[in-house]
Amino acid sequence: MSSTAIEKIVKRAYKKAQIDDTDYCVHTLRHTCATLLYKRGVDIKIIQDILGHVQIDTTEIYTHLYDKEVMDAMLDHPLSQFKMANAMAFCG
Repeated sequence: MSSTAIEKIVKRAYKKAQIDDTDYCVHTLRHTCATLLYKRGVDIKIIQDILGHVQIDTTEIYTHLYDKEVMDAMLDHPLSQFKMANAMAFCG
């Protein structure tokens, strides 16, 4: 199947779902799929193969995005404002 055929299918699906196809494209769908696979614990080498990346570095972009989400969640935690010694006082 050609990339043009896939793009047409995705655009039709976006229209049917009333999603603005100027905000989203096939690459957005591909990127989201890869990120979700990684979040669900799929091995990075398998994701690399699915995406057809020659270099693992290209696929590792998705791991960095997820790592940033984890870091943001940690920084949003109420105890993140305390130094370790102060945080330990709350654990006792």
